[in-house]
Amino acid sequence: MPNYKKERFNFIKPTGIFALAGLFMGGFSAFALVSLASLLQNIGFDCIKSLNLIWVLCAMGSILLPIIFYKNLSNLTLYHPHSLQNRIALFNIVEYCCIQVALVPFFTTAQTLCFVIDGQNGIELIFTSWLALPCLLLLSYIFNRKSVIVEYS
Repeated sequence: MPNYKKERFNFIKPTGIFALAGLFMGGFSAFALVSLASLLQNIGFDCIKSLNLIWVLCAMGSILLPIIFYKNLSNLTLYHPHSLQNRIALFNIVEYCCIQVALVPFFTTAQTLCFVIDGQNGIELIFTSWLALPCLLLLSYIFNRKSVIVEYS
């Protein structure tokens, strides 16, 4: 008969490791943003509209993903404790990209990124990736308050 036990998972440790790697991978998510904007342009959107669409979707994602993940923790029964590590890793990657892209409009405009005016070259995309890391650590601190059910057989 399986034995169920409520346990607290340390979300800060894997997120901290991700944050250390995130210091160096800001260009990866910036490249993903530019590639997604180019894909939308190939579909038929103009550059400014594609960036605005991506910004809106990522802003909504950066707000909704933590809520969904937190609610999912209360309904979650783990059969292998490592599966939660995989979930937090996937959450960190997706939320990192969403937060980074959602912060970009505070530092530049779509017109500036599309037409490279005012001498900007997109380096603000990397700065916003660094700003996303403390947000992820704060979310992990909030997740640490939640217990998950682990099944031991």
